[in-house]
Amino acid sequence: MTASVDQIELAAAATWSPDITEYVDGWKVSSNGGFSRRLNSATAVGQAPTSLVAKQSVTCWLSERGAPLVVRITPLTDPTTAESCERNWYLEQRDETIAMARTIDETPNVSKVAAVDPLDGGFVSEFFALNGRRPDDNDTWPRLVARAAPDATGLWIEGAAVGFVAVSGPIAFTYSLAVGTAERRKGLGSIVMAAAESWAAERGARSMVLQVLGTNTAALGLYQRLGYSETYRYHYLHAASHRPDRT
Repeated sequence: MTASVDQIELAAAATWSPDITEYVDGWKVSSNGGFSRRLNSATAVGQAPTSLVAKQSVTCWLSERGAPLVVRITPLTDPTTAESCERNWYLEQRDETIAMARTIDETPNVSKVAAVDPLDGGFVSEFFALNGRRPDDNDTWPRLVARAAPDATGLWIEGAAVGFVAVSGPIAFTYSLAVGTAERRKGLGSIVMAAAESWAAERGARSMVLQVLGTNTAALGLYQRLGYSETYRYHYLHAASHRPDRT
């Protein structure tokens, strides 16, 4: 199965969803208490206005929920809207992210990895530590997990590696794969990924998707060796570090 961009985006929204989503002046804006930039940003599917009035409306909506102005640009965003937004709102591109996918064509038995309740205290503690999560994310994580349940699980090699996988129909996502520093280069990343595919396949998924920063060459190498290939790229627009002089 080869999933399209819009199918992947819809599945991502179903498995990693914000507390609230609204439409403000033609922009889809989301908030999730600061947990995950994608869930605390504005996106446009197709065209959206890029006037200063629209910028103010979007900025105010996000600011009221404790988030800065961040715009997510995907292949589903109209190119003219993306260019105009960057120029008129004085934003700059950051953090190009690659969405990668592969067909799940086998389901190995991976007994070394435990599939656990994503709210298990020990798992959450290690998951947060290995992913550099803040303690105050403890309030947001249960809400995110509840929306993905029951089609989500934590993957755990205690003291070594963690992952989180969620399924939406035929598409599954592996989120936040992390291996402890002392445990790297032992093949644990591959083992957790195999466990993710096995768990997802048992629930009817046929395609596994993940997202990785384009600058993360080590992770990219791992995923390519595992048979993942690039499906599309997206990036974020943030406030520019300096504004051009106005005359």
